[in-house]
Amino acid sequence: VTEKQCNPFGVCHGGAMATFADAQIIAVRGGPTVADRHTPTISLSVDYLRPAPLGAVVEARVTLLRATGTVIFTQALIAVDGLLVARSSAVYRNSRKDPTS
Repeated sequence: VTEKQCNPFGVCHGGAMATFADAQIIAVRGGPTVADRHTPTISLSVDYLRPAPLGAVVEARVTLLRATGTVIFTQALIAVDGLLVARSSAVYRNSRKDPTS
């Protein structure tokens, strides 16, 4: 967490955390059921559990919950030093690699 990502209280701004959470699709993109092209966000939900302070290293553990030919469902557990700071779930548009399959 850099100073640019902090709110006036010196912790990661919720909008910055939501942007980080939205990047969870990168962890599953290109797999056998997920397109490796642009996958626009349909829905994103973030639960903020505790603050992520300035200088913290934020990590996400991403799980692909389900992927269909048109939609991808994921969740991420976001942590700092092993403590959960946020939990998110997202739905993305899946653009198949082969439109005939």
